[in-house]
Amino acid sequence: VVLDALHDLSPGSEKRAADLAASWFKSATSDIDRGEAVALLAVALVLDPTIEGYKDRLIDATGLSQYAGQIDASSSLNQAARVVVWALAGQVDQAKRLLEVVETTPTVVPEARFFMALGQKLTAGKLDAALDDLDKALAERPSSLRAKSLLAEIELEIGLYPEAEKTASVDDRGPTTTSTTHPWLDALKGRALVLDGKVDEGIKLLKACEGKLDEGRRGDALYWLGRSLTQKGDDAEVDTIIASLSSRPGYAKEAGVLEGLKLVKAGDYAKARDQLDALVKRGPMALPVDVDAAWLLVDACAGAGDADCVARAG
Repeated sequence: VVLDALHDLSPGSEKRAADLAASWFKSATSDIDRGEAVALLAVALVLDPTIEGYKDRLIDATGLSQYAGQIDASSSLNQAARVVVWALAGQVDQAKRLLEVVETTPTVVPEARFFMALGQKLTAGKLDAALDDLDKALAERPSSLRAKSLLAEIELEIGLYPEAEKTASVDDRGPTTTSTTHPWLDALKGRALVLDGKVDEGIKLLKACEGKLDEGRRGDALYWLGRSLTQKGDDAEVDTIIASLSSRPGYAKEAGVLEGLKLVKAGDYAKARDQLDALVKRGPMALPVDVDAAWLLVDACAGAGDADCVARAG
């Protein structure tokens, strides 16, 4: 029952999973079950996209993850769920080591495969292993919206845009043209359509779904919509999105990239270079937006005729 909630994408599914995991822990009679319950409670806390209270949930989840490992460390489901927690907590090396342990566990249960795939993605691990784990996860749970969304995200990252369109077009009722009860899949499909050259269709879908998303995911959809609208030259709408992203916790870099993209489109390469250079220097390239900023900086440097900047940014 806990896993049913975790594989859902409807609002509140993560909170429901956390409550169910806590209830399971109270009724569990074996160390394996208690350990799995605590590990799933921890992963439910970090997968909850609600912005408010996220740091506190992350702290709680890391403590629970440690406790889950102390109760029982033999379960592949327990281990795989904790990989996700450690990765999202920024303990990437620890997550990688635990992922290696899971991969060598004699019996890996199918339910662990989704968390193993997500762990590979979060730790910039092995792409083929992530795709293989997702195949096995979807074989076990063909209607898992969370597994489908992860697969679509990976397909987008590696340039498989038609495949991402197809993956995101299937919801828990079978093949459909849209997943109206699950707007995150629509957002992923909209992004895939834009990247596949179907810009107007993709923009239409992104506009239709972004207002239905929880605040934790809406920022990503707005960023994608803003990037798409720059291709149409609609500065007024892009400015509105930039203002919205600037006011959201954690989305200042996305707003800055959109500002830089507008400047590059307008031919103001020197100003774009200076703005984007400051963004890129803020930290390591850990997220897709960091990669976007780096490539856009190369374009701005090239446009400004700054060969040293091109070499450094590249």
